[in-house]
Formats: sequence, structure tokens, C-alpha cells
Amino acid sequence: MTNRRENKSFEEYNPVAKIIIDQILCLDKSALMAWGAHDYVVLDSDSKQEGGIMLTVNGLKFQGQVEIRLQWNDTYTIRFLQNDTEIKRSENVYCDQLIEIIDWIEFGDGPRGYTTGDIIQSILD
Repeated sequence: MTNRRENKSFEEYNPVAKIIIDQILCLDKSALMAWGAHDYVVLDSDSKQEGGIMLTVNGLKFQGQVEIRLQWNDTYTIRFLQNDTEIKRSENVYCDQLIEIIDWIEFGDGPRGYTTGDIIQSILD
């Protein structure tokens, strides 16, 4: 996969972006396709995070951008954005929880019989 603007590989910008995509694909090879993911943008690191990736999605319940940022404590912060407005945020997400959290775009509140609050609480416990 490449950054469409510069036509360089993810690793040339920030290896974290490729790691995130690899982790998602390792958990579910069809997740990116199911989410209608496109327009990948590599996010740079700063004093609060190691970097990340933003992708545009076309889910059943949510259409917009999903921003996935790796924090320095090795957890992810996932933000769901529409027109640059944050709709939802999940913090302290581990790599094996990426699919479950991002699947919110397909299921809305209550994926697989759980409310979003239940999922977030289980992460915090």
C-alpha cells in the first residue's frame, strides 16, 4: 500500500502506519474491504504519540474517517470523525481489540450484543 499523494511506501513515512495495517489484516484479512477503507493518510509522531494512520471508511452505520494513533504506552487511540468533528473516541485500545472497536462503523452501538459502553468498560477493567 502506498500513500496516494507521494506514492511512497508506508515505511518511508512512518513504520507505525504499516504495523497498524498489518495488525488489522492479521486479525481479519477482509476487515479493510468490509469497512470500505480507502484514502489512507500516514500520521506523523509527536510528543504524545508515535504516529498512526487515518483512513476513510464507508460502513453501514458510519461514513467518515477513522484515525488510529499509537500512543507511547503501546496502546491505540481510535477517533471516528465526520467533517473534522469527532463523533466517537476509544482510548487505551490494544492491538487485538482493533477490529472489535472499529467494527462500530458497521454495527453502531451494540455490536455483537454489547453496547459501546460495555466494550470500553471491558478495556478499562
